[in-house]
Amino acid sequence: MVTSRKLRKALSKTVAVVAVIVLIVAVAAGFIILQQPGVPGTTTSPTATPTTPTTTPTTTPTSTPPPQFKLATILPGSIQDADFNTLGYLGTLHIKEKYGIEVAYSEGVSVADAERVASEYISLGYNIIFFHGGQFVSVGQKVANEHPDVVVIITGYGRIENLPPNVWQLDPAFHKGFYVLGAIAANVTKTGVICYVSGVQLPFTVSEVNAVIQALRDLGKNVTFIPVWTGDFNDPVKAKTVTANLIDQGCDVVLSSLNLANYGLFEAIKEANATKGLYVLATTKYTDKSSMLPNNLITSYIYDYGVALEYIVGQIFRGVRTGYYEIEFGKASYIKFPLKFVPSEVNEWAMKLQSMVATGQVTVVFNTTKP
Repeated sequence: MVTSRKLRKALSKTVAVVAVIVLIVAVAAGFIILQQPGVPGTTTSPTATPTTPTTTPTTTPTSTPPPQFKLATILPGSIQDADFNTLGYLGTLHIKEKYGIEVAYSEGVSVADAERVASEYISLGYNIIFFHGGQFVSVGQKVANEHPDVVVIITGYGRIENLPPNVWQLDPAFHKGFYVLGAIAANVTKTGVICYVSGVQLPFTVSEVNAVIQALRDLGKNVTFIPVWTGDFNDPVKAKTVTANLIDQGCDVVLSSLNLANYGLFEAIKEANATKGLYVLATTKYTDKSSMLPNNLITSYIYDYGVALEYIVGQIFRGVRTGYYEIEFGKASYIKFPLKFVPSEVNEWAMKLQSMVATGQVTVVFNTTKP
């Protein structure tokens, strides 16, 4: 790991004022254009004739997979969240376009229903099941054990040992980007207080918090950091209340790890700006949401799940039924540049730090122990 002194030297051109915040896009209207006729707005389980994207690929497949493969994706939330679930949906469409195989999806699936939904897909001939969400790790392994002829893709954080022989693990490695976001926030804050708002306290959210703490330590920043979990990634009311309270405590840079609840977080920031004369910045992840908070978002932590799914499904076609794939930071996941509302020197510094993390010059520890 790079020492605090070495890292500060490597980043000597750092400007003490760095503004970090989230900008994000994925507006539902633009996203809906990507849907094809026949894709349901709400699907909770497959039917005898799945209402899914048509089996005829929208583009010519770049490879010819065995004809028997069919992919079904199980999503915990709405595909129109312009966030995590949207990315899972778009990744599924990418597989259809890339390989020309039949795909289907179910959205808004709870952990309690996930096994049933997966089993129904399997009964319809779907033999690649993708569970898009860390809450499905256990049920995904159970489905794999009960259906050895099916390949299951689970989303898990940190390498999971002793997986069934027909399970692929997709690891988003969120902690790496949060190291960079934490470093930017530490340089941007004027009050000396930064905060983190997430939904449920899961291993991946704890790892994000620990990555921020590591960044503050490595940079030698004397900054107060307050992490809070609202209990729900998608409840905007809770997110607004928590964010408003954090702003009252002096937080002027908010690192978001929410989904639909971002709307509440954004409202709290807008109200603080309008009624209290405070200038609060923020960052988000998954998609560019700059249109939702155009005057306060500096950057977003962007993800492309299509890259990961393309690799894993391609390996399955080649007969490789188990493996581990980490989404590569700096390529399929990255901090969006240029940063907004910051001097050019700050933008250059942050780009250099991202490169150092991506190339391994800075090692970000995956730590799931609550601080």
